[in-house]
Amino acid sequence: MKELSHISSKITLLLLFWGSLILHAQTVAIPDVNFEQFLIAQGIDTNGQNGNILTSDAQAITTLDITVSTVTDLTGINAFSNLTQLDVGDNAISNINLTALMQLEQLTIDGNSALTSIDLSQNTLLESLVLKSPNFGSAMPLTALDLSSNNNLLDVEMYRVGNLSNLVLPSNPILLTNFKIINHDNTALNFANFDSLENLHIQGGANGLNITLPNIQTNLKEIYISSIGINNVDVSAYSNLEKLSLFNVYLQTLSLPSTNTFTQLTIWHHNFIAPLDLSSVPNLIDLDIRFNQSAPLIINLVGNPNLENVWLTHNDLNAIDFTHNTLLKNLRIYDNNLSVLDVTQNNLLERLDANNNQIPAIDLSQNQVLHYLNLSNNLLPTIDLTSNIELTSINLSHNLFTTTGTDLTQNIDLSSLNFSHNQISSLDITQNSELRYLVLSHNLFTSNSILYDFENIRASNGDILGGKLDVSFNQISGSIPDFASLIHTGAGGQNDYTRYFELNFNNNNFEFGDFENQHAAYLNFTTLTSPPPFNTVVMREYHYAPQAKVNTILNPNINAGDDITLSTIVSGAQNHYQWFKDGNPILGAPDSPYYTIYDATGCDAGVYHCEVTSDLVPFENANPPGTNNRNLLLIRNDITLSVNTSESCVSLSYPLDGAINVPVNGNIIWNDNPSACGYFLTAGTTSGGSNIYNNIDVGDVNSYPWPTNLPANTTIYITLTPYFESGNILNCTEESFTTNTDIVLPNCTNLKQPLNAATNVSINSSIIWDPALNASGYLLSLGTNPGGTSILNNQDVGNVTSFTPTNPLPSNTTIYVSITPYNSAGNASACTEESFTTETIVVVPSCTSLSNPLNAATNVSVNTAIDWNAITEADGYLLSLGTNPGGTSILNNQDVGNVTSFSPANPLPSNTTIYVSITPYNSAGNASACAEESFTTETIVVVPNCTSLSNPLNTATNVSVNTAIDWNAITEADGYLLSLGTNPGGTSILNNQDVGNVTSFTPTNPLPSNTTIYVSITPYNSAGNASACTEESFTTETIVVVPNCTSLSNPLNAATNVSVNTAIDWNAITEADGYLLSLGTNPGGTSILNNQDVGNVTSFTPANPLPSNTTIYVSITPYNSAGNASACAEESFTTETIV
Repeated sequence: MKELSHISSKITLLLLFWGSLILHAQTVAIPDVNFEQFLIAQGIDTNGQNGNILTSDAQAITTLDITVSTVTDLTGINAFSNLTQLDVGDNAISNINLTALMQLEQLTIDGNSALTSIDLSQNTLLESLVLKSPNFGSAMPLTALDLSSNNNLLDVEMYRVGNLSNLVLPSNPILLTNFKIINHDNTALNFANFDSLENLHIQGGANGLNITLPNIQTNLKEIYISSIGINNVDVSAYSNLEKLSLFNVYLQTLSLPSTNTFTQLTIWHHNFIAPLDLSSVPNLIDLDIRFNQSAPLIINLVGNPNLENVWLTHNDLNAIDFTHNTLLKNLRIYDNNLSVLDVTQNNLLERLDANNNQIPAIDLSQNQVLHYLNLSNNLLPTIDLTSNIELTSINLSHNLFTTTGTDLTQNIDLSSLNFSHNQISSLDITQNSELRYLVLSHNLFTSNSILYDFENIRASNGDILGGKLDVSFNQISGSIPDFASLIHTGAGGQNDYTRYFELNFNNNNFEFGDFENQHAAYLNFTTLTSPPPFNTVVMREYHYAPQAKVNTILNPNINAGDDITLSTIVSGAQNHYQWFKDGNPILGAPDSPYYTIYDATGCDAGVYHCEVTSDLVPFENANPPGTNNRNLLLIRNDITLSVNTSESCVSLSYPLDGAINVPVNGNIIWNDNPSACGYFLTAGTTSGGSNIYNNIDVGDVNSYPWPTNLPANTTIYITLTPYFESGNILNCTEESFTTNTDIVLPNCTNLKQPLNAATNVSINSSIIWDPALNASGYLLSLGTNPGGTSILNNQDVGNVTSFTPTNPLPSNTTIYVSITPYNSAGNASACTEESFTTETIVVVPSCTSLSNPLNAATNVSVNTAIDWNAITEADGYLLSLGTNPGGTSILNNQDVGNVTSFSPANPLPSNTTIYVSITPYNSAGNASACAEESFTTETIVVVPNCTSLSNPLNTATNVSVNTAIDWNAITEADGYLLSLGTNPGGTSILNNQDVGNVTSFTPTNPLPSNTTIYVSITPYNSAGNASACTEESFTTETIVVVPNCTSLSNPLNAATNVSVNTAIDWNAITEADGYLLSLGTNPGGTSILNNQDVGNVTSFTPANPLPSNTTIYVSITPYNSAGNASACAEESFTTETIV
């Protein structure tokens, strides 16, 4: 009993021990807190945050994708023993141990920057391996990777593993089909035993990297090698190769397989030492060879008839032949030296980039499906694009086009046009209703009509939702259309936004008034961003400065003493003017377009100009004018003023030389020399003396007061020395007079300019008067009524004889002037007030409105005159008429003169809203922001015009037998009568059928093949049928149909006793291109001849005699490109018995 108890205790302890082991075996440690938190969040770890996971939880998972980026330790991953797919994500894990994951098939490590080691030796079922460093930053530090045990791999991809220098490939990779490694450091990669490899992608590697291709040469389909120096590539043995891409390998020779499977060749950066012939790969579809290093590329594509996409850029090509590549769709051959390019055989061409060559002419008449054309930077003086009606984008910049450019009237789908850097002066874009991107910079345009044409196109086709207008560097002047009104900023909802618009009109002849009303809106658009999903700046570019100098260069020549008014005429409502002489601002010059020089002297000669700014187009910042095509400053062309002068001395006019009894107070006056710039005055009480004035510069005056009363009864000696612009100093005679003891009042003076009672005096005029005897200064009053002082109130202007008011005088006003000379004795008395009347200032006229027809009138005669209300200030009117808002299709901003009525040359279109814009103008500028008005014309029914085929075009060939018949719409037509026949005037297919008001008709049955189809289309309406419409025609394609069966002609079917040496003859089948012949000794047999292609013949002689006394079974199958004849009956005959 005691022994039994002892045994029982042992059993209990043993159970407790095993229980403890089982308890510990049920969990596995997960030391990485972030890894465990992820497992908990995914519902995988069910026992909570405690540093471990239940083994049962881990073993239940077959796919694990770690989507967080915070894990650094994968300890515990081996508990997931049933995993078949593992994605470690972009976690920075240095060591990855997966030795217990025996079922793993797919492993992805995407964006690991810390990996130093990984053991995959136990993952023998692994089929897919993806290993990547982060897209940015350093490569992972992994230097070695052993895949020798992973022979089930199908796909290997390694990216940015620049430290990997010891890669061991699978030892027996019988299944691996795709291998890619990018940016690594291996010196050799041996794929000799990779029998199943189909796609090989290698980018980078150590210098001198050696690549061994598979020994089995039938499976490899695609090779991509980049950034490895390989001079010679020979893949001629790989008969099923489809694609070869060689980037930056600086290839010198290339050997391709002779195969029909090869379709794509790409080579960037090459140095071919011999001409390249690709005829061994006749089914090549995509060819991309770029960037020769030294010698020009020479390439022969005659043997590649299936080419569709060719990219041969930056190769210094001097010549190339594409006439055999009739399936070509996309041709990029820019940046070469081509002077000849023949694309007349490439009827399917959709895109042509041949820019940056030396092409002087090109024929595009056969490229009728061309959509995109870039021929910029060539030597083209002209081009015919009238056949290329599907063009949507054209670039003809940097060529030799002149005058009207080229005819674009047939390119109605054109949306993008670049015609910059030519010498064209006009261009018709009125038919290009889809145009939204137009670049015409660096040309010779002078008229602003091109701007209004573009505005009209956009206003008629959804406004401006995106695009560009660039007319910079031309010679355009005149108003700029209001493009701001065409820009959308969400009025129709969040999606109703202009995505972007670029407007550039800098370096032309525009002035402030041409665009100042829209300028603030444009600036606002440059900072306005459209809402999501667009998030684009509404106005991406707005370039408006600089502009050409304004007004003409002038070289006036005047006599000294003359007056001259300089002018700067610039449109704009709030302009400011700063005048300059010889490059320096003129102090006191008025802020006015006019600057008057009175009594010009030689020192007034010089170079004048004016700088104009605007409050409505102010500088945006402190940068110099024109910086970044902003900050507009208009500069007047130079006015070079010459003054004819005469250099001579002057003499006293008061007192006269030798006078006596001269009062001791007052002044002296001398005869002015208008050529003089000023005078030096010396006065003294002895001859040559200077005790009163010592050679002082008194300026350009002809009177000067005494500083104090002169000594009584004394002779005063005066020397006046004029000085001149030349710098000459004359030796002038001294004069004298003798004083008495009198002190007198000064005399009155008179206006010199303007004269008393003068009219039409400039509002910026200075007031000039004659020197008064004995005056030492003057009191000046100016007013707008007799005795008035509203402008200037008895102001002491000093000892001058001119005064310039601070502000312009009121226009069309009588100005009353009172000048009172004074001296030490007092003021002159009883001086007469004088006056003059200022000019009438022309102001910009106000807008007008229609008087007949009235705005919104309906049923207006198509022969109506357009009448409007007269504007008093207007000198004339600019009139535009169109059929859409802002339109100018009938009349484009025509100056009709100072009338209030205009009769269009032709009747207006009937039943149409006519939009009318009338802009009064005068010398001050154009009326601004005038409202457009409109009226609707009566409905006039007229016989419609004829139409023409739009598809197929007249005389088109090889037209599908299933084609629809399309024609151009006639606005007046209510319907169309259609006839189709196989001879001129014929109706065998369709007889004058009324197809209704459509422009397309599809025949019920296919048209006959290889036949000229004659088409007659007659538009009609209630007024009648169009008359004398020309019949058109086209020719249908030749349809190849499967040929019919044939039959024996010798021996006949069932013939007997036929010679064993007989030939086998059969009846010819017209559609057949050849015949397949089988001969046998039993039904369906081929023992003598097995489906042999005997060619397009109707006789065959067997090589050996037929067996005697035997029934010979004959099967003949005609064939052509459409296929083989089907269900042809087997025939037979019996040969003779040979004894």
